[in-house]
Parts: sequence; structure tokens; C-alpha cells
Amino acid sequence: MDNELFLNKDGETYQEIMLLLLELQKTLLLMGDNQKFYDNADLKCLLNVSDRTLYRMRKMNKIPFFKVGNKYYYPIQFFNQKALT
Repeated sequence: MDNELFLNKDGETYQEIMLLLLELQKTLLLMGDNQKFYDNADLKCLLNVSDRTLYRMRKMNKIPFFKVGNKYYYPIQFFNQKALT
């Protein structure tokens, strides 16, 4: 891949992206095996909702999520706790 695609005037953007990716990798490793995630397709099937409904739920902060690239992830633990209550 051509690194010039990620460079700004100072050449720092590529380095910033790499640091963010390393930080994300460390965070995911620290979560361990007990922290797993659903993606949009999994959660739509589980809750029997549409993409638009998931969008509204994210926008209204009703469900926790994080985004990597263009993909959303939702902690399974949150939904397991909701099912128990």
C-alpha cells in the first residue's frame, strides 16, 4: 500500500493512524476472552430489528457500541445482562 495516501502536509497522519490501531489492538487484548462483540448482522437477528432501528438506538445512546472503520460492534455482555434483568 502506498503510504503517501495517508500523509498530510507534515507526514503525521500515517503515524497517527498506526498509533490508533495499536491502541485499539491493546484495548481488545486487555478485554480478554470474556468480552465478545456482536456486529450489526448479529444484533439485527438477535433483536429482530432493522438497520434503521439500530441506527436510532445508537444515536439515542440506548446501546453501547464502538466503530472500527465502517463497522459497528456491540458488547455481548451488555445484552446478556439485559436478558437476565
